[in-house]
Amino acid sequence: MKWPKSKITGNRGLLYVKQVVVEHGDIFREIHLEEDVGIDAVIEFVNDNEALGRLLAIQIKSGDSYLASEQDKFIVPVDEAHLHYWQHYDLPVVLVCYSPGHNLAAWQDIKGYIQYQKRLEKVFRKKRFLSSQ
Repeated sequence: MKWPKSKITGNRGLLYVKQVVVEHGDIFREIHLEEDVGIDAVIEFVNDNEALGRLLAIQIKSGDSYLASEQDKFIVPVDEAHLHYWQHYDLPVVLVCYSPGHNLAAWQDIKGYIQYQKRLEKVFRKKRFLSSQ
């Protein structure tokens, strides 16, 4: 049975984010694939070994193909269904992009991005992409 390269790449991104969160001393709760509908993990913040009850939802996109050719930003095509889901999610949602080949990551607050794009759409009409710099 083959193990797809896309699964390896996805796992590398998940492990990268988990390592950063754990090294910071926070709690990383992975949402397993069979229950994942647009959120890969939830982070609970910790201060002085005290869990704060402050949560952040994370969507992780892993792969060198998301890195722009200038290698100074990530570009992620996103459909309307995901944008709607994230916009109405009860927790703040952050998209984390990870390039395993460059060991480089960036994040974008999705709700803030959506609000920004809505303001831009009043002037420009473009295909939607999420871009993290």
